[in-house]
Amino acid sequence: MIDLTFLSQSMWNIYSSCAGTAKSDINAVAESLMGMSFQELLNSAGGTLRAPTDPKKQLMDDYYAWKATQPPQYLPESKGDTEENRAYLRRNFSGQLSVMERIYTLDTMREMGMITEEEMREAIGVNEFNISIVNIKEMDMPLVFAQPMDLDPAIVKWNEFFLDANISRCPTLDKLFSMTQSVRETFAMRDAAKGRNEQQTAAQEVESALNVLTSRKAS
Repeated sequence: MIDLTFLSQSMWNIYSSCAGTAKSDINAVAESLMGMSFQELLNSAGGTLRAPTDPKKQLMDDYYAWKATQPPQYLPESKGDTEENRAYLRRNFSGQLSVMERIYTLDTMREMGMITEEEMREAIGVNEFNISIVNIKEMDMPLVFAQPMDLDPAIVKWNEFFLDANISRCPTLDKLFSMTQSVRETFAMRDAAKGRNEQQTAAQEVESALNVLTSRKAS
């Protein structure tokens, strides 16, 4: 796959250097990031920088620009979470995946009808209001996270985004499968609860209307 240096990729590389840092390596990481400015990263970044200080928006802008550089995919005809679609994903997205490849995998799952657009964005971590859906023990998380005290605040903001983003916990296809399953189950529970609330509200409205009619007849 072709990789260009988009801002999101540079920020991911910085995050990765801070995440999983052993205590003995903290000083080396701090030294490597010393004096790094966000403006310098902007000046060297490819793609369109419409929201460089908004990680959620910029990540997706960069992803779609990155996706446009990739060869076309010829997806199976089946739709949904089928064995054929899973086999295609295993053939094309094996091993440790870069941040763009992780999103590409989820986007491919969306195109196959395995997940919805909202579920894809939740699994990435870029919905406006993300639901807490991850069992941390089942996902890869950095044992240690360390960043220099004087790191540029704009870079810190990106680090904090990636630290919380679901996509950061899914370096492999199997982890992405687990993540999307958790997302689907959580959304199903959310929708079921919403349906129950709507039914209760409708019942209350009917009861209120009946009470009004009964009151009118009595008067």
